[in-house]
Amino acid sequence: MKRARRSRVSSDRDRVLAQIKQALGKVTGEGIQPPRNHTASSPEWLGEGEPWSVLRNELELLSDRFHMAESEADLQRILEHIIGEHGVSLAVRWEHPLLESIGIDQTLGALGVTVEVPAREGEWKELSAKAQLGITAVDAVIVESGTLVLRSSKEQGRALSLLPPVHVAIVEPARRLRNPDSLSGLCRWWAEGPNGLPSAVTLITGHSRTADIEMTLVSGVHGPGMVHVIGLGEGYVREESA
Repeated sequence: MKRARRSRVSSDRDRVLAQIKQALGKVTGEGIQPPRNHTASSPEWLGEGEPWSVLRNELELLSDRFHMAESEADLQRILEHIIGEHGVSLAVRWEHPLLESIGIDQTLGALGVTVEVPAREGEWKELSAKAQLGITAVDAVIVESGTLVLRSSKEQGRALSLLPPVHVAIVEPARRLRNPDSLSGLCRWWAEGPNGLPSAVTLITGHSRTADIEMTLVSGVHGPGMVHVIGLGEGYVREESA
């Protein structure tokens, strides 16, 4: 009986894994291969005119913060408030075109914050453990759950969103998905794109919270104790280039 049960469990597991592989691409003897003559359609991103109110409400239910930046002056004001509230002197950020285009280093530098960008993969954990603030762009955000979707790469280390006590995530309006059902389409889009699937994807729904046996809730034990999400307005431009 035990052997038959193990065989049935193994069969069920193989069936589920095969279904996942089939959803991501063509299964061959060499593993998962994206279809050669098909380009996955882009996920159903929300239009830039869609309001941010649903995401704001979800984040507030998670006890996180949402900020709207329509201009560089807005962004500076928001970051100044975050820095003052959390006593930030050292920040670490992803190497990402969005963060560079909005001049995050210059803005934080003017506020007296040192910004580090790890040059080697091995530096991510070391610098993230020292910094009070980790700054990332967002590959996608699911507005109906407030979930941030972050791809990992050598320029975008996972430690940055997991170790510093405060996480700032910056979202472009075109990176919003309506609900969790959209996530499978996003993964297929990545799988069939030129870079394929990332080594890891981090899904963040709210900041770190842990409860003991008496249900005493404590924030920030196993990750950031606060997440600040900054949405960029449709017409966001840097003042120096306006």
